[in-house]
Amino acid sequence: MPDTITPSSPAPAQPAAAPQPQMEALRQRVALLESELAAARQSAAQATHLRQLEAALTEAQTIDLEAARLLAQSVLEAGGSDLTIPAAVAELQRRRPWLFKTGPARPTAQAMPPRHLEAEAAPAAAARPAAQSGQRRDLLHYLRLRRAK
Repeated sequence: MPDTITPSSPAPAQPAAAPQPQMEALRQRVALLESELAAARQSAAQATHLRQLEAALTEAQTIDLEAARLLAQSVLEAGGSDLTIPAAVAELQRRRPWLFKTGPARPTAQAMPPRHLEAEAAPAAAARPAAQSGQRRDLLHYLRLRRAK
Protein backbone atom coordinates (compact mmCIF):
# COMPACT_ATOMS: atom_id res chain seq x y z
CA MET A 1 0.00 0.00 0.00
CA PRO A 2 1.24 3.32 -0.89
CA ASP A 3 1.58 6.06 1.71
CA THR A 4 -0.01 8.69 -0.48
CA ILE A 5 -3.64 9.54 -0.16
CA THR A 6 -5.66 9.69 -3.25
CA PRO A 7 -8.73 11.87 -3.33
CA SER A 8 -11.93 9.92 -3.48
CA SER A 9 -13.79 12.70 -5.23
CA PRO A 10 -12.58 14.99 -7.89
CA ALA A 11 -11.43 18.46 -6.79
CA PRO A 12 -14.09 21.18 -7.14
CA ALA A 13 -13.80 22.99 -10.36
CA GLN A 14 -13.14 26.69 -10.35
CA PRO A 15 -16.36 28.71 -10.80
CA ALA A 16 -16.77 30.20 -14.17
CA ALA A 17 -15.95 33.87 -14.55
CA ALA A 18 -19.39 34.73 -15.99
CA PRO A 19 -21.48 34.13 -12.79
CA GLN A 20 -19.39 36.63 -10.74
CA PRO A 21 -20.90 39.77 -12.37
CA GLN A 22 -24.36 38.25 -12.04
CA MET A 23 -23.79 37.59 -8.33
CA GLU A 24 -22.63 41.16 -7.80
CA ALA A 25 -25.67 42.52 -9.62
CA LEU A 26 -27.95 40.35 -7.47
CA ARG A 27 -26.23 41.54 -4.28
CA GLN A 28 -26.74 45.15 -5.33
CA ARG A 29 -30.39 44.43 -6.13
CA VAL A 30 -30.90 42.80 -2.72
CA ALA A 31 -29.28 45.79 -0.99
CA LEU A 32 -31.53 48.18 -2.93
CA LEU A 33 -34.65 46.19 -2.07
CA GLU A 34 -33.68 46.06 1.60
CA SER A 35 -33.26 49.83 1.72
CA GLU A 36 -36.64 50.32 0.00
CA LEU A 37 -38.23 47.94 2.52
CA ALA A 38 -36.73 49.87 5.42
CA ALA A 39 -38.04 53.15 3.97
CA ALA A 40 -41.52 51.63 3.49
CA ARG A 41 -41.54 50.35 7.08
CA GLN A 42 -40.52 53.77 8.37
CA SER A 43 -43.24 55.43 6.28
CA ALA A 44 -45.84 52.98 7.58
CA ALA A 45 -44.75 53.61 11.17
CA GLN A 46 -45.03 57.38 10.66
CA ALA A 47 -48.50 57.01 9.14
CA THR A 48 -49.64 54.84 12.05
CA HIS A 49 -48.22 57.33 14.53
CA LEU A 50 -49.98 60.21 12.76
CA ARG A 51 -53.28 58.30 12.68
CA GLN A 52 -53.01 57.57 16.42
CA LEU A 53 -52.23 61.22 17.15
CA GLU A 54 -55.19 62.46 15.11
CA ALA A 55 -57.50 59.93 16.81
CA ALA A 56 -56.37 61.12 20.24
CA LEU A 57 -56.86 64.77 19.25
CA THR A 58 -60.32 64.04 17.83
CA GLU A 59 -61.27 62.22 21.02
CA ALA A 60 -60.14 65.27 23.00
CA GLN A 61 -62.58 67.38 20.91
CA THR A 62 -60.04 69.52 19.10
CA ILE A 63 -61.46 72.58 17.38
CA ASP A 64 -58.63 73.00 14.83
CA LEU A 65 -57.21 69.55 14.09
CA GLU A 66 -54.34 70.68 11.83
CA ALA A 67 -53.00 73.27 14.27
CA ALA A 68 -53.36 70.89 17.20
CA ARG A 69 -51.61 68.11 15.26
CA LEU A 70 -48.62 70.32 14.48
CA LEU A 71 -48.40 71.54 18.08
CA ALA A 72 -48.73 68.00 19.45
CA GLN A 73 -45.96 66.80 17.15
CA SER A 74 -43.69 69.56 18.45
CA VAL A 75 -44.57 68.55 22.04
CA LEU A 76 -43.74 64.91 21.20
CA GLU A 77 -40.41 65.88 19.64
CA ALA A 78 -39.50 68.10 22.58
CA GLY A 79 -40.55 65.46 25.12
CA GLY A 80 -38.32 62.76 23.73
CA SER A 81 -39.09 59.08 23.30
CA ASP A 82 -40.58 58.60 26.79
CA LEU A 83 -43.59 60.90 26.08
CA THR A 84 -46.69 59.04 24.87
CA ILE A 85 -49.41 60.38 22.57
CA PRO A 86 -52.07 60.71 25.32
CA ALA A 87 -49.56 62.52 27.53
CA ALA A 88 -48.70 64.90 24.69
CA VAL A 89 -52.40 65.63 24.07
CA ALA A 90 -52.92 66.27 27.80
CA GLU A 91 -49.92 68.61 27.81
CA LEU A 92 -51.31 70.44 24.79
CA GLN A 93 -54.70 70.77 26.52
CA ARG A 94 -52.95 72.24 29.55
CA ARG A 95 -50.85 74.70 27.52
CA ARG A 96 -53.44 75.72 24.91
CA PRO A 97 -56.97 75.07 26.17
CA TRP A 98 -58.57 77.25 23.49
CA LEU A 99 -57.83 74.56 20.90
CA PHE A 100 -60.33 72.22 22.56
CA LYS A 101 -64.06 72.32 23.22
CA THR A 102 -64.79 72.78 26.90
CA GLY A 103 -68.40 71.74 27.26
CA PRO A 104 -71.75 71.49 25.56
CA ALA A 105 -72.48 74.21 23.07
CA ARG A 106 -74.70 76.93 24.41
CA PRO A 107 -77.27 78.48 22.14
CA THR A 108 -76.31 81.99 21.20
CA ALA A 109 -78.78 84.83 21.24
CA GLN A 110 -79.50 86.39 17.92
CA ALA A 111 -79.27 90.12 17.52
CA MET A 112 -82.66 90.32 15.88
CA PRO A 113 -85.44 87.80 15.60
CA PRO A 114 -86.18 86.57 12.10
CA ARG A 115 -88.66 88.63 10.15
CA HIS A 116 -91.86 86.93 9.17
CA LEU A 117 -94.01 87.87 6.22
CA GLU A 118 -97.08 87.95 8.47
CA ALA A 119 -95.41 90.55 10.68
CA GLU A 120 -95.04 92.89 7.72
CA ALA A 121 -98.76 92.65 6.90
CA ALA A 122 -99.83 93.01 10.55
CA PRO A 123 -99.61 96.86 10.80
CA ALA A 124 -101.83 97.29 7.75
CA ALA A 125 -104.35 94.82 9.19
CA ALA A 126 -104.30 96.55 12.60
CA ALA A 127 -104.73 100.05 11.06
CA ARG A 128 -108.32 99.43 9.95
CA PRO A 129 -109.73 98.41 13.35
CA ALA A 130 -107.81 101.27 15.03
CA ALA A 131 -109.27 103.82 12.60
CA GLN A 132 -112.79 102.41 12.74
CA SER A 133 -113.10 101.85 16.49
CA GLY A 134 -111.16 104.87 17.70
CA GLN A 135 -110.28 103.02 20.87
CA ARG A 136 -106.99 103.79 22.50
CA ARG A 137 -106.11 100.09 22.91
CA ASP A 138 -106.46 99.41 19.14
CA LEU A 139 -104.48 102.55 18.28
CA LEU A 140 -101.60 101.60 20.64
CA HIS A 141 -101.54 98.07 19.22
CA TYR A 142 -101.27 99.50 15.70
CA LEU A 143 -98.48 101.91 16.74
CA ARG A 144 -96.51 99.10 18.47
CA LEU A 145 -96.71 96.93 15.37
CA ARG A 146 -95.65 99.81 13.18
CA ARG A 147 -92.68 100.64 15.43
CA ALA A 148 -91.58 96.98 15.51
CA LYS A 149 -91.54 96.89 11.74
